[in-house]
Amino acid sequence: MGQAASRVFVTLAGGLAVYLVFLLTRYFLPPHIPRFRVETFFLWFLAAGVAAVALRPSSGVRAGSDPTLTPDLERRHYVALFGLFALIAFLQYGASLRVGWLSDDFVLAGWAGRREWIHVAETGFVRPIVPMIWAALSFAPFTWSWPATLHAANLLLHALNGVLVAAIASRLRLDRPAALGAGVIFITFSAMTEALVWVSGMQDVLMTALALLAVFATLGVRAGSEWGQSGVRRGSDEGLMRVRRGSDEGQTPLQTPLRLSRLRWRSA
Repeated sequence: MGQAASRVFVTLAGGLAVYLVFLLTRYFLPPHIPRFRVETFFLWFLAAGVAAVALRPSSGVRAGSDPTLTPDLERRHYVALFGLFALIAFLQYGASLRVGWLSDDFVLAGWAGRREWIHVAETGFVRPIVPMIWAALSFAPFTWSWPATLHAANLLLHALNGVLVAAIASRLRLDRPAALGAGVIFITFSAMTEALVWVSGMQDVLMTALALLAVFATLGVRAGSEWGQSGVRRGSDEGLMRVRRGSDEGQTPLQTPLRLSRLRWRSA
């Protein structure tokens, strides 16, 4: 069932990828189509891809392999990566700290200042999170201005997203240099300039963070399930061998239950 569903989403993602190529051609060549059409189908493509990965049947741990040979990044690695990516982000987009408000920024700043979170009638959307974050950051005890604080927070959130990309690459069993490279490419990707320099784009950076967290968590659950079952199998086999060694001395009461346990995990 899971394999069939995964194939359906793989097919869907492939079709969406082809249509995205068509939309990108229409976007860059005249007559230009609106950008939101490209963004909408890109999100559908991402959702289909994540579903395909999440529903893919587990292949388990290969015989003779040890899942600890390519471990996830450790906490100290995450801290170091965040510092590195934050430095890169500020070097690349540090000039945005002096930009101030632009266009929609004035509207969002007004909502945050008046503690107004919902504006369905004016916008047709329910997006209270960003104004709430802006309002909270207005109390930050920094010497620079409120707009500069928001720009800095946006860049730090972008650095966090880079760490999540590297963490996902690590969970996918890429080696550490490859995971680092994936994070660096994400951080320096020039197509993100608008969302980072225009502070209203914080909603896009935040949505990216939540999507990456969902993928990271999904991969973690799958890995934990596979490793846990393989650990039980190994533990059952080791226990059975010990009981067999003890059977020469007449210690056999646990031998049958352990055999049954071993058969159960092998049949799973």
